[in-house]
Amino acid sequence: MMLVAIDEKKQHISLWNKRKEEIQQLKGLKFYCPVCYNQVILKSGSYKRAHFAHKSLNCSISSEGETAEHLEGKKLLIENLVRYGKTCELERYFPKSNQRADVFVSSLALEFQCSPLDENSYQKRTLDYQLKEQVTPIWLLGSRYFPANRKKWRNGEKRFFLFSKGLGSYYWILDTTKQQLGLVYHIEETFLTSHYQVKWWYLKKYSVYEIVTQVEQLKVTSCYHYRVRDELNSCYRYLSQSLNKKQVKVLKIQEYCYLKQGNLLNLPIICYLPIVRIPGEIGLIYYLRWLFLTTLQERKQVDMLESLHFLSLEYQKQTLFSLATNKQFIDEFGEYLTFLIDIQVIRQMNNRILFNAERYQYLLNKQVNDLLKEQLINKIQSSDLQRPNPLASMLL
Repeated sequence: MMLVAIDEKKQHISLWNKRKEEIQQLKGLKFYCPVCYNQVILKSGSYKRAHFAHKSLNCSISSEGETAEHLEGKKLLIENLVRYGKTCELERYFPKSNQRADVFVSSLALEFQCSPLDENSYQKRTLDYQLKEQVTPIWLLGSRYFPANRKKWRNGEKRFFLFSKGLGSYYWILDTTKQQLGLVYHIEETFLTSHYQVKWWYLKKYSVYEIVTQVEQLKVTSCYHYRVRDELNSCYRYLSQSLNKKQVKVLKIQEYCYLKQGNLLNLPIICYLPIVRIPGEIGLIYYLRWLFLTTLQERKQVDMLESLHFLSLEYQKQTLFSLATNKQFIDEFGEYLTFLIDIQVIRQMNNRILFNAERYQYLLNKQVNDLLKEQLINKIQSSDLQRPNPLASMLL
């Protein structure tokens, strides 16, 4: 279903701003798809917005599965952009990538996604926009993706997550019924539950373009509080149950640990603390922390950026976030470096990280490790980690 077609004079006809009387006058005329040039039919009923539909489903980018919500969303977006004076185009076709953006405006492709989209399709469409068209896609998600007080995030939402220092993990939603654009942000997932906040903009008062292009300027901080001891116990249970159930991803991480003579369930306590709060492969992050420490133990000092690059590549191999941005992992790893500096396992000298082998060996002692566990829990619970993030400059 489309809102734009061409007539016999090869003129573009758009339905989004047509009144019922004007649409009735168009009935009986011939229209064609702007992409495949096959004939399309003008449909106008009582339950669904007027649209064009292919006579036969042989168009390479035919979108016959579009819902009424999708049609309303495209109309809502184009109306908003026109209202605020933006030059934009509905259903713009990009020949290099063979895809059609719902709305195109100032090098942005606004894609209103209402139906399920698998990971491979999402990655291909996003990369095609970025690499073949030099266009930035902005994914706005429909009602099936609304958070609705959920305790855990599904892969369907996670693949659309973005990240910024101020907002944490976030994604966009569009409510066509209330005519509002929403930002779901500060998404944090622990072993016990998840947290998030939502901010709404009424689209008769605010410009979609201004909202999505200036969102990085929002400076908000997380206000969530965690029961560190409970989370740590849940962490052990989660990893143990995942291994017992032979979950593929956790088993693969366990294999990585074995190659380094380690065990995912028996890493040093400083690999499990602080508790990871970003949605993702939590076991993987604990493994990468340990991998970083074992590398330091072997080399005594490492280049910070080289280490980060290596760990980022390892992270991207296993996570759903590789397309969105790597800033999320950089931020979490930077906080972890702050933690290691605070407990004197490492120290920073310019762009190099120096390893305190004696301190590390001392912390590995079982009795010390048990005592340290209580101290660290109390320290983290009281938020007594105030040093600046060593990687903060990379997040700007």
